[in-house]
Amino acid sequence: VQLQSELGHAREELIHEAMHDPLTGVFNRRAILEALNKEIARSKRSGRVFSIGLVDLDHFKRVNDTYGHQTGDEVLRALVNTLNANLREY
Repeated sequence: VQLQSELGHAREELIHEAMHDPLTGVFNRRAILEALNKEIARSKRSGRVFSIGLVDLDHFKRVNDTYGHQTGDEVLRALVNTLNANLREY
C-alpha cells in the first residue's frame, strides 16, 4: 500500500513537471495549448465568450545582458507572483 502511494505521488510530480515551467511554476507551452483547446471547446458548447491575455516584457534581453540571468530570473518570478496575486485563478 505504501509503495502504491509513493508511486502515485511520483506520478503526480512527473505530471506537474511535464506541464509547468521549472523557473516560474506556471503552465508551460504544452499545458497552455491543452487548456486553450479545452476552453475553446467549452466556449463553443456554451456559446459564451472567453478571453486570454499575453504578457511581453519589452527589452527583457537587456535586463539579462546588463544585470545577469539570475536577476532576469528574479524579474520573471516577480512578474508571475504579481500576476498570480492579481488575477483570478480560473
